[in-house]
Amino acid sequence: MKTAILNLILFILFLVISFTVSSILSSIQKINFHIKKRNTVKIFFVVG
Repeated sequence: MKTAILNLILFILFLVISFTVSSILSSIQKINFHIKKRNTVKIFFVVG
């Protein structure tokens, strides 16, 4: 019985960690995208 509860706790922990990591990665990608957009705008101004 204890092993089943332990497995459940480990599974929940794994889900929480994977969800957190994916959300962090998506936020980092959004930030990088914004930075790239700003850089392309700056390049356009320099070229123009």
